[in-house]
Amino acid sequence: MKLRFNKFLSFLILGALSFIKLSYGQPFPEGTITPNFTLPLRETGEPFSLYDLEGQVIVLDFFAYWCPPCAFASPDIEENVQKHFATLGGNAQGVPVKVVSVNIESGNPDSTDIFINQVGPELVVDDFDAIAWNNYNITSGMPLFVVINGVANSPSHAQWEVLHNQAGYPGSAFLQDLINQVQVPTDEGSNGESINFFAELEDLGNGWKNSEWFGFVNDTYDPWIYHRDHTWMLIGSGSTLANLYLYDITLGWIFTTNEFYPHVFSFDRNTWLFYEVGSSNPRFFFDTNLQEWFSL
Repeated sequence: MKLRFNKFLSFLILGALSFIKLSYGQPFPEGTITPNFTLPLRETGEPFSLYDLEGQVIVLDFFAYWCPPCAFASPDIEENVQKHFATLGGNAQGVPVKVVSVNIESGNPDSTDIFINQVGPELVVDDFDAIAWNNYNITSGMPLFVVINGVANSPSHAQWEVLHNQAGYPGSAFLQDLINQVQVPTDEGSNGESINFFAELEDLGNGWKNSEWFGFVNDTYDPWIYHRDHTWMLIGSGSTLANLYLYDITLGWIFTTNEFYPHVFSFDRNTWLFYEVGSSNPRFFFDTNLQEWFSL
């Protein structure tokens, strides 16, 4: 028991050190898959979810009435991103574009209303509890802009991939160029089918492959893979050898990358989990929100 406790303690320390980058850096930096979030529409109070904009390129404009750079950036992005792509009928590939203005200030609502009337955004949500803000904030800098691909089966980007996440306004020309890179869906991987990127790895015999960062997998029953530690997993559309979107038969949908693993993001639990590498039957995870270990 003491050995197990010491082992857990060592993994806890390692996990905590690694998670500093995730919790106090960018939880969802560029190249990762963002989870859904739901916020109230400012005008009606009705719920709005990020995933409601599936099939579009989404630009999140985090603002507050007291933010001087917002006074320039928000009107410019409304004119030269929202209205620009609406007039063109989408980006250069025909993909619709939507700007979501995210108000983070709950105090002095009259000043916020004046700001909104001056800017004229089409879609405004309130984030008083920092639900979306905490997903992307790294420096607490304002304004904060996040660009997300909502297009499934796009050959250029994974669905819900974060394309840009930076404090400070990069300018409408930069955002236009980035948005124009998102391509329309292809037939490959449509209808919920997954793509087996493990097929690119050397076959070690009987379907077994070795990913240097993810471990040993067997893809004989593609699109299902059998992981030596995690057992059965389904490869999600948009996965690559460096970014994996997987359905774990006990955890549900998870996301991880060659940079973050053994951290995995659980969409069902809405938290990052630290996996104790090598543990299997049961597997041990550290929940970074609850700050506790659990096993599966």
